[in-house]
Amino acid sequence: MSFILRYDERADKDVMKLNQHLALRVVKILNKKLGEAPLQYGHYLGGPLHPHQKLRIGDVRVVYRVDEATQEVFILCIGKRKDDAVYKEAMKRIS
Repeated sequence: MSFILRYDERADKDVMKLNQHLALRVVKILNKKLGEAPLQYGHYLGGPLHPHQKLRIGDVRVVYRVDEATQEVFILCIGKRKDDAVYKEAMKRIS
């Protein structure tokens, strides 16, 4: 069963901030893992970010939410984990 990936417009910009090699790697892994089995690869976040999940790709974290009913994955935020900045940004985006 495959899932449709939907990117928040700001998540698109997040990818562009990564260097080209890393951006290509992240997109390839997102298409493979989240496109095929997003619940298998991610880990649920706690607190106010629940029911969002995170996927670790090296130093990059992807925050996303799965809608099983529509078979969609909504990618909220992509960024380096440094000082939990990606999670802080995700909090701003859901507010």
